[in-house]
Amino acid sequence: MVNKPRVLLVQPPYLRLYGSHNNRVPLELHYLHRFLAEVGITSHVLNLDKTDASVSIPWSGLYQNSNLIESFFNGNSPLLDESIERILSRNANVVVLAGGDSLTPWADLGNPFVASLLSRSLRHHGVYCIGVGPFFNKVRGRFVDDFDALLLASASPTICDIVQHRIGGEIVGESIPTDARPLIDDLDNADVANVVMTHVGCPLGCNFCLGASTGSRQLNIDSVIRDLTSRKSRYIEIGDAIFPMSEARFRDIEAAFRGTERQFACELSVAKCKRPILERLSAIGVTQIKLGIESGSDLQLSEMGKRQTVAGIELAVQTAKELSLKVTGYVLIGGNGLARRQALDTLDLCRRLNLDDLVVNVLAHFDLANRDFSRDSHWSRALAEFWDVSDVMPQFFGMQASEKAGVGRLLHVGGAG
Repeated sequence: MVNKPRVLLVQPPYLRLYGSHNNRVPLELHYLHRFLAEVGITSHVLNLDKTDASVSIPWSGLYQNSNLIESFFNGNSPLLDESIERILSRNANVVVLAGGDSLTPWADLGNPFVASLLSRSLRHHGVYCIGVGPFFNKVRGRFVDDFDALLLASASPTICDIVQHRIGGEIVGESIPTDARPLIDDLDNADVANVVMTHVGCPLGCNFCLGASTGSRQLNIDSVIRDLTSRKSRYIEIGDAIFPMSEARFRDIEAAFRGTERQFACELSVAKCKRPILERLSAIGVTQIKLGIESGSDLQLSEMGKRQTVAGIELAVQTAKELSLKVTGYVLIGGNGLARRQALDTLDLCRRLNLDDLVVNVLAHFDLANRDFSRDSHWSRALAEFWDVSDVMPQFFGMQASEKAGVGRLLHVGGAG
């Protein structure tokens, strides 16, 4: 007879491995938390990446600390023992471990190798371990021996069957229901719960992204409204990879968000940054847009599968600025044999754009099936050296803001900032 499941949904330490933290709630786990509750299974979410810190080291600090993950994988980090202690103290017999977050395209929300190392340790203590997250679906078979089960679907209700019946191996789950919303009723004051989804997945085919061509599934607008109204934060980030998607959907979003007295940030494609669209977004409370600029080279943009040009990027940012919208740009440094030249082109473009903030990513998580990507991150010094762009990185870091909207103040200490 199988014991009644006592489920713990765990976000392993990740940014803490580099000397920082992430107090944002692990969104996919909170959706799974809801699915389990709906069938009467008690579960709790434990974010091992959370601390009581109210400031964060800057991105350049993560870059300087990027070798520290070696200690974790070598068994020399106290965070490994601490994590095992905290998980086993909850007396769970089923543990769900996140290797990233499937709901958003942000790769640096976790690491599947960190999750698998914890799983191997926990299984020695008789704990049934399930892995979730985007990496497991990208590299089928690679982690199957490290877990009792792997759920190969984004925030899927199939988690309930796996937990109840102890299904093993790699399981392709059903799609997220359109009326899904996360269960966030039991948060504490340190939790940052300001990311709301209106649809999941991405129909675009940018070849560097974990969310490439995953398809797009719209969430029911009534469920989006219920999710939004349950949030305490006045600042809300729309977590969608690209927002909005269609005219009909845009009208629904306008009706739902107008008059909520919230401030919103959303990610837009460069092609969507037209004055009529931006004016409508501003009217419903959008104050910040996030653009995947990626490169200042038209050749590299084409190779990435981005449907944009440098001229189009410049026009998009100019239009947003004219409407008093704050613009955060995302760039991706590295790639083919022209990486250094293209990094310098990107640096020149960013200087011309005069962005409000810049997120500087080193190209990581490439060729996942054929290489060891355990130490990959978008702030990896080793990868910057690999792409021959190390000396360019400080110039990018110098253009980053000292505040992260909705998250808090960045701590600049010594020469790290």
